[in-house]
Amino acid sequence: MIPGIGQSMPGVRNAHGQDYIDRAYPLTVAPGGASSPHRHTGPVFAYVLEGEIENQVDPDPPRKYKPGEFFYEPALHVHRTLRNLSATQAAKLLVFEVGEKGKKFTIGEK
Repeated sequence: MIPGIGQSMPGVRNAHGQDYIDRAYPLTVAPGGASSPHRHTGPVFAYVLEGEIENQVDPDPPRKYKPGEFFYEPALHVHRTLRNLSATQAAKLLVFEVGEKGKKFTIGEK
């Protein structure tokens, strides 16, 4: 976790009065690695630090990202895949997410 991140967001609540929390963390994707389809209950922003990835969030087509670029995942949209395009080098991202405090943030998708 990054200092100052991962804390409640005072005064920021959803329609049901639940508090939100923000989180930031580094994500390493192994060479050739890929995620399974899933959804997030809150928005996600990811900044590519190293490597080249392919990312696809419904309803958009897959798109490639390289260092210095970022992508956004709207809440509850299906994140079809995040794939490292290199077979030899890890990809590294910095991920920022916002979600309801005390709630599961990632939901598997079939």
